[in-house]
Parts: sequence; C-alpha cells; structure tokens
Amino acid sequence: MKTILAITVSALFLCPVVWAQTATPPVERFTQLDKNSDGKLNAEEFPVMQFTLMDKDGDGFLTLEEIKTFYASNRQRKPVQNPAALQAGSVPMKTFFDLPYAKIEGAEPKLTSLDIYAPRGVTNAPVLVWVHGGGWARGDKSQVAGLPAAFVREGFVVASVNYRLAPAVRFDARAQDVAAAIAWMRKHAKAYGGAPEAIFLMGHSAGAHLVALVGTDEGYLKAHGLSLSALRGVVPLDTEAYDLKGFAARFGGKLPELCAAPFTQDPAAWARASPATHVAKGKGIPPMIVAYSGGQKPHSNPNRTTDAEEFVAKLKAAGVGVEVIAAPEKTHAQVALEFGTPGDRVAASVFSFLKGGDTEDVQMGDAQFAYIDPEFLQGEGKVVFLDSKLNVWVGKIDPANGLFRSPTGRDHRVDTGISQWSRHSNGPEWGFDAKGPALFYVKDNAQGAGQLWRATPAGVRYEARPLTTLPGGACGGLYTQNQTDTDTRLMFYLPDQDTVVWASASVPNAIHELPDFRGFKSISHWVPGTKWITYARTIGGSASPQLVYLDTETGAVRQVSDEPGDKFDAWGFRAPEFGGEVLMMCVIDRRQMAIYRDLAKTR
Repeated sequence: MKTILAITVSALFLCPVVWAQTATPPVERFTQLDKNSDGKLNAEEFPVMQFTLMDKDGDGFLTLEEIKTFYASNRQRKPVQNPAALQAGSVPMKTFFDLPYAKIEGAEPKLTSLDIYAPRGVTNAPVLVWVHGGGWARGDKSQVAGLPAAFVREGFVVASVNYRLAPAVRFDARAQDVAAAIAWMRKHAKAYGGAPEAIFLMGHSAGAHLVALVGTDEGYLKAHGLSLSALRGVVPLDTEAYDLKGFAARFGGKLPELCAAPFTQDPAAWARASPATHVAKGKGIPPMIVAYSGGQKPHSNPNRTTDAEEFVAKLKAAGVGVEVIAAPEKTHAQVALEFGTPGDRVAASVFSFLKGGDTEDVQMGDAQFAYIDPEFLQGEGKVVFLDSKLNVWVGKIDPANGLFRSPTGRDHRVDTGISQWSRHSNGPEWGFDAKGPALFYVKDNAQGAGQLWRATPAGVRYEARPLTTLPGGACGGLYTQNQTDTDTRLMFYLPDQDTVVWASASVPNAIHELPDFRGFKSISHWVPGTKWITYARTIGGSASPQLVYLDTETGAVRQVSDEPGDKFDAWGFRAPEFGGEVLMMCVIDRRQMAIYRDLAKTR
C-alpha cells in the first residue's frame, strides 16, 4: 500500500518540479529555487506534496541530496500491476493493461496506451475514462489508487489513460491523446462490457484541465468524427488551469516557471489551452461536475475556489448543466487519493451526477422549474417530463398535495441532452411490453442525428441504452403506446424524409413506412391495446384525405371515413358503450370532431 501511495502522490500536484526530466542540471535547479541561499528548501520554496516523503530527517527542510535520493528511488520502483486489486474489499474485476489506443511516430508506445478495469459479467456498462495528473509532465496511468475499485463497485468500466508529456510535446498534443483514447473506447467498449454511448470523462489536477479542455473545445473530438455529445458528462477534479491568463495574472502576467514548459509564455497559446475560452452556448457541451479542494498543505489556496466557481458560472451562463463540489477540508492530493473511501462526499456527489443525479422535491408549477411535455404512466402515478435544459425526469405524483414522491423522496433524472428534434415534436413516452413499462425518447448521437433510446427501471433508477443506429437525420418525434404486445412497437418521425415510420423495439433498425402518409402535420397514433396505427391519407383520386388505420401485423390499410374535409389528429380508443370496440376519431378542417366505427369489423 505504501508503494501505491508514494507513486500516486508524486503525480498529483498541478505544477510539480519535473526534477528527473528537466534539462536544467539539478544543482542549478536547486540554486534557482533556494531563494534565501541557505542551502536548503522549505515548503514555500519547494511546494510539492511529496515534500514530507522527501524530508527523511523530518527537519522541515530539503537538501539537494534528499531530493536526488527521492527521485532515484521512485525510478527504481517496479510498476504496480493492478493497484485497484490491492484496495480494501478486493473488488473482483477484469484487468487489461497497456492497450494501445494510438500509434504516433516517435512517441513511446506506453504513452499512447490505456489500462482497463471492468466488472465481471457486465454488458452495456457506463464507461469512465480517467486522466491522471502530474503537471502535464509526469504521471502514469497506473497511478489510480482506489479509484478503479470505487467505480467498478458502482458498475462502471474504467479506462485509465496515458498521454504524451511536456516538454517533449505542445499542450494540444496531450488533449489530442485524450480525445484519441475516447474514440478508441467508443469503438472497443463493448469488448470490455462497456456501452459506447455512455462514456464519461474525469481527471485530476493536470488531468482535470485536460478533460475540461476536451469537453469544451470540440476540435479535439471532431478530429475523430465525434462531437461533444460523445461524452455523457465531464468531471474535473481540482485544477487552477481553467483560465491560464487569469492564472498568470497572479504572477505578474507570466506563468510560473514550472508551468511554462507545458504552455509556454505565449498568451495566444494560453487562450487555446484554457477551457474557459471555449465555453459558449449551443455547442452541446456535456454536463459537468466541478470539484475543488483547499489546496496544498501547509498552505491553503483560496484561488482554487475562485477559479472553479468562475468556470462554473461561465458554464451556467452558456446553458450547460453543471454542479460544483466544494471540498475545502481536503488537500489537492486527498481529492484523488481518498476518492471512493468510506465517507468521501466527493465520490458520493460524483456518482450521483454520473448516474443521473437527484433534486429536491418541488411542487408542480413552481416558478423556478419548467415542466415540458409531461406524460403520466397509467395506474402508477408516475410522470415523465422534460425540464428547461431538456433533461428527462421521472417523478411520482401524490394527488393529495401535488408533490412528487419517489421511493427515496426525490425525483430521478433519467438522462440529459434530449434531441433537438423533440423540441418541436413529442418528448419521452411511456411504452409497455412483457417486462413492464419503459421510457422511450430521442437523443442525438455523436453526429447529431436523433436516435431512439430506451430506459428501464433498475431499482429506484432507470438504466438507459440506445435502440437505433440509423444514419442521417434519423428519428424526430416519437410516439409509443402499445400495452398488450410482448414486444413494444415504436412510431417515430423521420425529418429528412418528412414521413412517419414504425419499428419493433426488438429490431429497432428495421423500419416500416406508413403507406401514403401525408407528412408530419397529419399526426398519427397507435390505437391502445392493438397493433394498429391510425392516420390520414389520400385514397385513390379523392380530393380529401380519409381516416385510415394500418394493421402492422398484416400491412393492410383500412379506410374508416369517406366525407369531404381535411383530417387531422387521428386517434383510436376502446368504447365501453360498444362492448370495448375500437372507435376512431379525428378533427375535420380543424372545426369539427368526428368519431367512426369500422362497420365492416362489427358485422
């Protein structure tokens, strides 16, 4: 355990002394840092978290020999093969080491590789891509402490990523490597039990800067044919590098010497490397949860609070869903080293965020909240709705007081980022099959095309997964109501073709058109308890469209109206007055409502 701690700590400081890699000779380097020329360094002159580990005699000062000895011993350590397996509880997992995610000429292969920690026997598990710290110049993917164990315990597949280091490469190369690792995981996630559409990005210190940069500057993922929507969420853990110009201002307008190697002293480079520069509305920046600590011991650092809160405020102003975790009681190192340990509220907040998050109950109609397109689940009092940020929520309504009442006393956010197509059509819909109720909705894929998603209950939460992988504009509005089938049937709009199709949830990519459908404005619906779709279509040489229904089992289309007038908003329902017979209805010329019996069926 001590070996893990020593290796991990050495990589966590934002701008550590790169003693073993610097081109400056050690003696000259020591002299530069020794501001009072007393032949030794105190914690202010040498502010790294491994200070106490280096201070072998415990006198509060470091000599040149103590520093040399520390770095020499670190280089001699053998790499830890599976640090997560050594954590308390010995969480069972599968491990895969040194998997290459890219091949770059001149780069050491290990620097473009990743390690995977996966729960046993999982499929479609969410994926956490972890980016280590180390001042952009040190660190290794093996430095994970208990993080894989914590995430595997929660059902995540973890990919710990290496990247090229300063000063050998520019800052953008490191972000390019992180994006390449994300693209690789999307292609290979299923082989390790992960879901390609459920990738989260998290990093600490320098890694926090990199995940925030890749999550705001769309250019890095775009190079791999991906958009920012490829990320379900981003978690930066404790960095001051959101705005490098602001960071440099504390030092007279120049970056500290120890940070200049990763970013140079060029303000133009600082702007490109600053996540805050790239925050803007309408970019599809994924939701974030931003954590900050109290800084380094023995000195606190209030700038961490300022930097994190300013970045969060900028994200909120751009309409990005964002939360903040204030952990001033923790040091910069503890935020990562203690992640997932008993009582760690940082991990508790992160897991709540990654799994959908909760919010306090509010009364329906509260002016602080927007409820969009609510749909009730008959017989259970559950309601699904969108909020003003297009998050999908499920709550349970208490009719006595109008409050949501889930089993935990809190509402559940199922998913985020519902497709733009659902803004002008239907949002989440309840559907039924032999396994019970499920949610169906449209969410954009990495190329911005709407795809069908399904969310099913998993305890008090809902697990979401994509159903379709259709090309082009794909799905728009969604309709589903088929309560008796053993397999849910879905109906949805194709905006690029201005038509409506239907599909089976078990074979969602096999779509079937509605014959002679008149376009989205016509509106179509499933007839509850049947395999029929009712809509309006033009028949033969008739000048007026007529109300019809399609039998999705046989493909037969039956006409149920025959009078003049434009037909809109077709519906079907069972009428107890006719022994439960299915009746059809529509609006004629937007002025008259008509109800029809299929007399051929009743004779």
